[in-house]
Amino acid sequence: MPTEEQKADALKYATETGGFPPLALWSMPQFTPAMVKLFTDKEKLVNSYPMTYITNPEKEIIYAVVSAANNCEMCLSFHAMGMGQTLSPEDCKLIVDGGLPTQNERARTIAIAAKYAICHKGLLLEREAAHLASMGVSKEMYGEILFLCGQIHASTCVAIKFRGASRIMASAPSTRRQLDRALDSLVDFHTGQQHAHGLPDPAGSRCRGDAPGRRALRDDGLRE
Repeated sequence: MPTEEQKADALKYATETGGFPPLALWSMPQFTPAMVKLFTDKEKLVNSYPMTYITNPEKEIIYAVVSAANNCEMCLSFHAMGMGQTLSPEDCKLIVDGGLPTQNERARTIAIAAKYAICHKGLLLEREAAHLASMGVSKEMYGEILFLCGQIHASTCVAIKFRGASRIMASAPSTRRQLDRALDSLVDFHTGQQHAHGLPDPAGSRCRGDAPGRRALRDDGLRE
Protein backbone atom coordinates (compact mmCIF):
# COMPACT_ATOMS: atom_id res chain seq x y z
CA MET A 1 0.00 0.00 0.00
CA PRO A 2 1.29 3.50 -0.82
CA THR A 3 2.39 5.53 2.18
CA GLU A 4 1.09 8.99 2.98
CA GLU A 5 4.51 10.36 2.13
CA GLN A 6 4.35 8.77 -1.34
CA LYS A 7 0.86 10.17 -1.89
CA ALA A 8 1.99 13.66 -0.87
CA ASP A 9 5.00 13.40 -3.16
CA ALA A 10 2.77 12.39 -6.08
CA LEU A 11 0.41 15.31 -5.47
CA LYS A 12 3.38 17.67 -5.38
CA TYR A 13 4.60 16.17 -8.66
CA ALA A 14 1.20 16.69 -10.33
CA THR A 15 0.88 20.28 -9.18
CA GLU A 16 4.45 21.53 -9.39
CA THR A 17 5.76 19.49 -12.32
CA GLY A 18 2.52 18.91 -14.20
CA GLY A 19 0.89 22.26 -13.52
CA PHE A 20 -2.37 20.66 -12.34
CA PRO A 21 -4.42 22.23 -9.57
CA PRO A 22 -4.61 20.20 -6.31
CA LEU A 23 -7.64 18.24 -7.46
CA ALA A 24 -9.59 15.93 -5.15
CA LEU A 25 -9.28 13.55 -8.10
CA TRP A 26 -5.74 12.69 -7.02
CA SER A 27 -7.02 11.23 -3.74
CA MET A 28 -9.35 8.74 -5.46
CA PRO A 29 -8.41 5.04 -5.07
CA GLN A 30 -7.52 4.57 -8.75
CA PHE A 31 -4.90 7.31 -8.56
CA THR A 32 -2.03 5.60 -6.78
CA PRO A 33 1.18 7.65 -6.61
CA ALA A 34 2.49 5.76 -9.64
CA MET A 35 -0.73 6.50 -11.58
CA VAL A 36 -0.63 10.18 -10.65
CA LYS A 37 2.91 10.50 -11.97
CA LEU A 38 2.18 8.45 -15.09
CA PHE A 39 -0.96 10.49 -15.77
CA THR A 40 0.99 13.72 -15.31
CA ASP A 41 3.85 12.67 -17.59
CA LYS A 42 1.47 11.38 -20.24
CA GLU A 43 -0.48 14.64 -20.30
CA LYS A 44 2.69 16.72 -20.55
CA LEU A 45 4.11 14.61 -23.37
CA VAL A 46 0.97 14.26 -25.49
CA ASN A 47 -0.14 17.86 -25.08
CA SER A 48 3.24 19.33 -25.97
CA TYR A 49 4.39 16.85 -28.59
CA PRO A 50 4.23 18.39 -32.09
CA MET A 51 1.96 16.40 -34.40
CA THR A 52 2.01 16.60 -38.19
CA TYR A 53 -1.65 17.38 -38.83
CA ILE A 54 -3.18 18.44 -35.51
CA THR A 55 -1.90 21.52 -33.69
CA ASN A 56 -1.70 21.70 -29.91
CA PRO A 57 -4.73 24.05 -29.65
CA GLU A 58 -6.71 21.70 -31.93
CA LYS A 59 -6.05 18.83 -29.53
CA GLU A 60 -8.40 20.59 -27.10
CA ILE A 61 -11.26 20.22 -29.59
CA ILE A 62 -10.73 16.47 -29.70
CA TYR A 63 -10.43 16.25 -25.92
CA ALA A 64 -13.67 18.20 -25.46
CA VAL A 65 -15.55 15.99 -27.92
CA VAL A 66 -14.47 12.86 -26.04
CA SER A 67 -15.12 14.39 -22.62
CA ALA A 68 -18.64 15.38 -23.68
CA ALA A 69 -19.34 11.85 -24.89
CA ASN A 70 -18.01 10.43 -21.62
CA ASN A 71 -20.00 12.84 -19.44
CA CYS A 72 -16.90 14.05 -17.61
CA GLU A 73 -17.78 17.55 -16.43
CA MET A 74 -14.40 18.09 -14.80
CA CYS A 75 -12.54 17.23 -18.01
CA LEU A 76 -14.91 19.44 -19.99
CA SER A 77 -14.15 22.40 -17.76
CA PHE A 78 -10.44 22.13 -18.54
CA HIS A 79 -10.86 21.57 -22.26
CA ALA A 80 -13.49 24.27 -22.64
CA MET A 81 -10.92 26.71 -21.30
CA GLY A 82 -8.38 25.29 -23.73
CA MET A 83 -10.71 25.70 -26.70
CA GLY A 84 -11.57 29.23 -25.59
CA GLN A 85 -8.12 30.37 -26.67
CA THR A 86 -8.93 29.78 -30.35
CA LEU A 87 -12.70 29.24 -30.74
CA SER A 88 -15.67 31.51 -30.17
CA PRO A 89 -17.78 31.06 -27.01
CA GLU A 90 -20.63 29.87 -29.23
CA ASP A 91 -18.56 27.13 -30.85
CA CYS A 92 -17.11 26.11 -27.47
CA LYS A 93 -20.60 25.73 -26.04
CA LEU A 94 -21.76 23.64 -28.99
CA ILE A 95 -18.86 21.22 -28.56
CA VAL A 96 -19.28 21.02 -24.78
CA ASP A 97 -22.99 20.28 -25.30
CA GLY A 98 -22.10 17.36 -27.59
CA GLY A 99 -22.67 19.18 -30.87
CA LEU A 100 -20.57 20.54 -33.70
CA PRO A 101 -19.06 24.03 -34.07
CA THR A 102 -20.59 26.20 -36.79
CA GLN A 103 -18.25 29.20 -37.05
CA ASN A 104 -14.92 27.46 -37.62
CA GLU A 105 -14.79 24.96 -40.48
CA ARG A 106 -11.46 23.47 -39.45
CA ALA A 107 -12.72 22.87 -35.91
CA ARG A 108 -15.93 21.38 -37.30
CA THR A 109 -13.98 18.95 -39.48
CA ILE A 110 -11.85 17.84 -36.54
CA ALA A 111 -14.90 17.44 -34.29
CA ILE A 112 -16.70 15.34 -36.93
CA ALA A 113 -13.65 13.08 -37.32
CA ALA A 114 -13.40 12.70 -33.54
CA LYS A 115 -17.08 11.78 -33.29
CA TYR A 116 -16.69 9.14 -35.97
CA ALA A 117 -13.64 7.76 -34.15
CA ILE A 118 -15.27 7.39 -30.73
CA CYS A 119 -18.64 6.23 -32.01
CA HIS A 120 -17.17 3.39 -34.04
CA LYS A 121 -14.14 2.60 -31.87
CA GLY A 122 -11.82 3.78 -34.61
CA LEU A 123 -13.36 1.81 -37.45
CA LEU A 124 -14.77 3.65 -40.44
CA LEU A 125 -17.26 2.42 -43.00
CA GLU A 126 -16.34 3.16 -46.59
CA ARG A 127 -18.83 6.03 -46.83
CA GLU A 128 -17.53 7.53 -43.59
CA ALA A 129 -13.93 7.44 -44.78
CA ALA A 130 -15.07 9.06 -48.03
CA HIS A 131 -16.91 11.72 -46.06
CA LEU A 132 -13.80 12.58 -44.10
CA ALA A 133 -11.71 12.57 -47.26
CA SER A 134 -14.14 15.04 -48.84
CA MET A 135 -13.36 17.41 -45.96
CA GLY A 136 -9.61 17.00 -46.40
CA VAL A 137 -9.06 14.42 -43.65
CA SER A 138 -6.43 12.00 -44.90
CA LYS A 139 -5.74 8.59 -43.41
CA GLU A 140 -2.67 10.05 -41.76
CA MET A 141 -4.62 12.93 -40.22
CA TYR A 142 -7.36 10.57 -39.03
CA GLY A 143 -4.66 8.41 -37.44
CA GLU A 144 -3.54 11.34 -35.31
CA ILE A 145 -7.13 12.19 -34.36
CA LEU A 146 -7.86 8.56 -33.49
CA PHE A 147 -4.79 8.33 -31.26
CA LEU A 148 -5.66 11.56 -29.45
CA CYS A 149 -9.23 10.33 -28.96
CA GLY A 150 -8.02 7.04 -27.53
CA GLN A 151 -5.57 8.47 -25.04
CA ILE A 152 -7.99 11.09 -23.70
CA HIS A 153 -10.74 8.45 -23.50
CA ALA A 154 -8.49 6.45 -21.19
CA SER A 155 -7.91 9.52 -19.05
CA THR A 156 -11.60 10.35 -18.70
CA CYS A 157 -12.48 6.74 -17.95
CA VAL A 158 -10.01 6.70 -15.07
CA ALA A 159 -11.22 10.10 -13.88
CA ILE A 160 -14.89 9.13 -13.72
CA LYS A 161 -14.56 5.47 -12.66
CA PHE A 162 -15.21 6.07 -8.98
CA ARG A 163 -17.71 8.89 -9.33
CA GLY A 164 -21.38 8.18 -8.64
CA ALA A 165 -22.31 5.61 -11.27
CA SER A 166 -26.01 6.46 -11.12
CA ARG A 167 -25.35 10.13 -11.85
CA ILE A 168 -23.08 9.31 -14.77
CA MET A 169 -25.49 6.81 -16.30
CA ALA A 170 -28.46 9.11 -15.80
CA SER A 171 -26.95 11.63 -18.20
CA ALA A 172 -25.47 9.11 -20.62
CA PRO A 173 -28.57 8.54 -22.83
CA SER A 174 -28.89 12.28 -23.47
CA THR A 175 -25.28 12.59 -24.55
CA ARG A 176 -25.53 9.49 -26.73
CA ARG A 177 -28.55 11.00 -28.48
CA GLN A 178 -26.61 14.23 -29.02
CA LEU A 179 -23.75 12.27 -30.51
CA ASP A 180 -26.07 10.26 -32.75
CA ARG A 181 -27.87 13.37 -33.97
CA ALA A 182 -24.59 15.11 -34.76
CA LEU A 183 -23.35 12.11 -36.72
CA ASP A 184 -26.58 11.44 -38.55
CA SER A 185 -27.18 15.05 -39.54
CA LEU A 186 -23.91 15.28 -41.47
CA VAL A 187 -24.31 16.27 -45.09
CA ASP A 188 -24.83 13.24 -47.29
CA PHE A 189 -22.42 13.84 -50.14
CA HIS A 190 -23.22 10.50 -51.79
CA THR A 191 -26.95 10.49 -52.42
CA GLY A 192 -28.58 13.46 -50.70
CA GLN A 193 -31.37 11.18 -49.49
CA GLN A 194 -33.28 12.33 -46.42
CA HIS A 195 -34.73 10.63 -43.36
CA ALA A 196 -38.45 11.00 -42.81
CA HIS A 197 -37.82 13.99 -40.52
CA GLY A 198 -35.53 15.77 -42.95
CA LEU A 199 -32.16 14.68 -41.63
CA PRO A 200 -29.62 13.82 -44.34
CA ASP A 201 -29.17 10.07 -44.62
CA PRO A 202 -25.44 9.35 -44.34
CA ALA A 203 -26.03 5.82 -45.59
CA GLY A 204 -28.18 6.52 -48.64
CA SER A 205 -30.39 3.47 -49.06
CA ARG A 206 -28.62 1.66 -46.22
CA CYS A 207 -28.93 2.31 -42.51
CA ARG A 208 -26.07 2.46 -40.03
CA GLY A 209 -27.10 -1.01 -38.89
CA ASP A 210 -25.58 -2.59 -41.99
CA ALA A 211 -22.39 -3.54 -40.14
CA PRO A 212 -22.01 -5.99 -37.24
CA GLY A 213 -22.73 -4.33 -33.93
CA ARG A 214 -24.36 -1.26 -35.46
CA ARG A 215 -27.92 -0.41 -34.49
CA ALA A 216 -30.45 0.59 -37.12
CA LEU A 217 -31.66 4.17 -37.35
CA ARG A 218 -35.24 5.05 -36.47
CA ASP A 219 -37.18 7.58 -38.53
CA ASP A 220 -36.08 10.38 -36.20
CA GLY A 221 -32.42 9.68 -36.94
CA LEU A 222 -31.63 8.03 -33.59
CA ARG A 223 -30.40 4.53 -33.11
CA GLU A 224 -32.81 1.90 -31.88
